[in-house]
Amino acid sequence: MSFELASINAGGLHMLGIRGKPIMSDILSNLANQEISLAINETKLLFEINQYTIRQLNKEEFLPLKGLSISMFRQVWLAHSRKDGRIYVIKRIFKKFYEQWKKQKIYHREVRMLAAFKNPFIVSVFGTFDFGPYQYICYEYLGGGTLNHLLEERLRLDEEMSQHISAQIILAFQYLHGLDIAYRNLNPDTVVFDRHGYVRLIDFQLTRVIQPHTHAQTIKGDIFYCPPEVILRLGHSLPVDWWSLGTLIYEMIAGYSPFFQNEGHMTLRAAANGQYRRFPSHFSESVKDLLRSLLEQHPTRRLGSQGGDAEEIKEHLWFLGFNWNDIYSKDPRKALYRPRLKNDNDTTHFDLPNQKLFDTF
Repeated sequence: MSFELASINAGGLHMLGIRGKPIMSDILSNLANQEISLAINETKLLFEINQYTIRQLNKEEFLPLKGLSISMFRQVWLAHSRKDGRIYVIKRIFKKFYEQWKKQKIYHREVRMLAAFKNPFIVSVFGTFDFGPYQYICYEYLGGGTLNHLLEERLRLDEEMSQHISAQIILAFQYLHGLDIAYRNLNPDTVVFDRHGYVRLIDFQLTRVIQPHTHAQTIKGDIFYCPPEVILRLGHSLPVDWWSLGTLIYEMIAGYSPFFQNEGHMTLRAAANGQYRRFPSHFSESVKDLLRSLLEQHPTRRLGSQGGDAEEIKEHLWFLGFNWNDIYSKDPRKALYRPRLKNDNDTTHFDLPNQKLFDTF
């Protein structure tokens, strides 16, 4: 199956179209309106999540250390707790903006989901507090930096380390998919290392509960990690995460995206048609076979979509002899990546040049 993408210019906005449909305008619209639409019938899972009481904190408990990121809707800091002496990540959102752009459901769902999740490869949330027009969320601090930071340092990773990182992501997906949740946001910036070199997934604003035999239609996530069915708005389900994993594995080992082209619309066209770049010569035959199965254009034929979900990937030849129990136990002695950190509060991997605190905390 092949799809044609056409360039369109409307009102000065350069857009990308598929069969005459302006896809980039839809993407921009969805970025502005990030509300996650749930299936019509609320599941027992969502009901249980809504029962979790979120711990209420106090703004005076925290001393801001440095700003990490800023956007229209939120600002993110590292902050020191006056109460326990630890470092936390604090996200501040402007409540009025969230209400105006209909994003409040996303915020509440992310917080309650993370409070309910019990998985060692998913970030933890510790509580929230309000102050004036703002709402604050307190997350655990993971001092090892992002996978993107590691790739910038090393350019690419060997297969053993890529396998080690991928295995942890697979276990996180296995947990989420068991709850009928698609993560939909995998990329090098949402994979963060703790001080021992093990990973956790962060940023759950784009997660979606997908009920059996149903499909989501909205475009969510980093578009360059999205599978064809998302780009083309054909409806998607849990296999979207396995495509994203395949894209990430390729990038870790090669040092570049399997679909990268000099022009953005060509990258989208390549992804929409499942036309990944030729495998570099240093790729093993087993990882090539795995990637062919994960980067399958048709979601119903993609590895992980035949009823076994994560078990299908775990049983692949690339993981032959792999000790999954060692990964799940997170033994620091067996981690393949050891961030250079002095202690739990070391912020070395977040010492961004010229990064100043925002106007106020």
